[in-house]
Parts: sequence; C-alpha cells; structure tokens
Amino acid sequence: MKKFIQTILPVLICITLVSCGAKNLYTTKGNTNFKSKEELIKEAISNFYFKLDAKSNGELKVYNTKTYKNNYLVLAEKYSGDGHRSTNLFIIDDKFNVTRWTSGETPISNCFSINKCILDKSTILFGTFNNSKWDPKQDIKIPVQISKIDIKFASGQDVRENVSSEDGYIVILDSLSEVQQFNILNEKNELQSNLGEQGSILDVEFHEFNKK
Repeated sequence: MKKFIQTILPVLICITLVSCGAKNLYTTKGNTNFKSKEELIKEAISNFYFKLDAKSNGELKVYNTKTYKNNYLVLAEKYSGDGHRSTNLFIIDDKFNVTRWTSGETPISNCFSINKCILDKSTILFGTFNNSKWDPKQDIKIPVQISKIDIKFASGQDVRENVSSEDGYIVILDSLSEVQQFNILNEKNELQSNLGEQGSILDVEFHEFNKK
C-alpha cells in the first residue's frame, strides 16, 4: 500500500499542476480575447492621457468613433477641471494603439465647434455640441435641439448626418475641400445654428504619438 501511494502521489501532483496551468492560461487568454472594441479603444486612450499627465484625475469621455481605412478615428476628452476645455481626435490602429492625435476647440457661447484637419487625402471635421447658444440681440442663452448636421463643401459634395448633442461628430470627406456651409438642424429640419454664427473653423494638425 505504501509503495502504491509513493507511486501514485507524484502522478496526482503532476495532474493538479497541469490543470492549474491550463486554467490560468485560459483565464489570461480570456481576459485579452473577450474585451470589446469599445473597451480596447478606451484603454488605449486612457494610456495616452496617463502618459500626458499621470496626475490628472479628470473623467474620460469617449464621444464618437468612426472607422477610417484600417484605423479608428476617436473623439474624446479628459477634462481636469482647470482652464478651458478641449477635445482630442485620435487615430488608433487595428492593434488598438494610438498612433497620432490632435486637439480641437469646444464650444463656448455657440452650440457647436468646427475643427478641421487633413488625413492623407481626406478632409476631417470634428467637434462637440452645447444644448444652448448665446443670442447677441437679447444677450441671453437660448436652448437648441440638435439632431442633424448638413455640410456643403466647395467641391460640390454634401454631407448630411444624424447626430446627438451628447456624442459630438466626426465627418470624413474622401477629398480635400473647403467648407462652404455648415448647418445644425433639429429633428424637424429647422435651422438651429450655422457657420455664420460660429464664425470660424479651427485648422489643426495631427501629431505622432510616441508610446514608449
């Protein structure tokens, strides 16, 4: 009996160790493989902001995501509470790494912002919304209802998209062109604001991100 126990005990130990190893391997692979696209994008942006300012306690807000070729364009913000807010537009590759980024304005007195950048041979517009705008005639803020954007480019191309005031917008035009009209509409297609009220478009450039 003693001899039998001495023979079988090492075998049982080996089986137990192999089992535990397989379980740990499955758990590790599962934690990586089962993250959603949204989780991986948010993780990549969190790492960017941590490298930019490890002490920032601001809340991370991912507004909008669009696919661009084999990459993602992601509009996000992490506001620490100090100074004027700004949003960032990120290029994230198919391995969920931030490769390039830029900064844009957020609206102050008007109900929307327009930031413009060039990516390869495409025109990219992005911005966020407010649920009110300043009326200079009455010197008060008046509410707006934002459901659509209607953009006309000098090339003759038009872009009309449904939007939400909470999510901002990213517009991708597959050519280089200037903006002629930019209208904000409600669900009844009634004009809420336009480029004339906004006054200007901010031109920005992408910067390379060194993740090391």
